[in-house]
Amino acid sequence: MVLKYNVVFSKASSYLVYNDSIDVDSLAKEREKELTLVCSANVLLACLDRQISPN
Repeated sequence: MVLKYNVVFSKASSYLVYNDSIDVDSLAKEREKELTLVCSANVLLACLDRQISPN
């Protein structure tokens, strides 16, 4: 999540874990911004560190 002045500007979350894999989602209005790319990349890197296969 990216916060600015305590307001969420962008976020990515792993809302489902199944068979050692996850799905990543973000707010629709934020998808074209680079902040969402950064948030998603951090989620994916955390998965790889934990040997979870990102989809």
